[in-house]
Amino acid sequence: MKLPTLDGFLAEQWPPNSYIKHPEFDQLYLRKGTIGVHIDGKFWFCRHTLTIARIVAGKPGKGAFSRLIEDLAKRKVAICVEIVHEERFQNKLLSMGFVKATPEGQTPSFLLNFVGHLADEPPKDLRWNTHWD
Repeated sequence: MKLPTLDGFLAEQWPPNSYIKHPEFDQLYLRKGTIGVHIDGKFWFCRHTLTIARIVAGKPGKGAFSRLIEDLAKRKVAICVEIVHEERFQNKLLSMGFVKATPEGQTPSFLLNFVGHLADEPPKDLRWNTHWD
């Protein structure tokens, strides 16, 4: 099976999750859609979220992750990095402006670029849409 590029994945409604062909990563697995997050003790629905579920850089330590985050932020999507076990990586995410998006006591996930994406109620249409106000 041929893997989609990031642009190809974001342009289509289906599938909502996929490994992505990316020149800087040996593995990049993403999900897109609305997710539930906890920020400062409050539960929110975060629309138009791209979740990074697995990421393995081709050349670790060369800035590929930072470049990916910068690219995704320009696309005006909320960015979630899911289930981060390593404390060093947690600290890196916090230093990049991510906020913790899980309740205390759970393995943390982190969220960036979420302003304008949070809602108290789930959206009526859960389909991915790359064009929104």
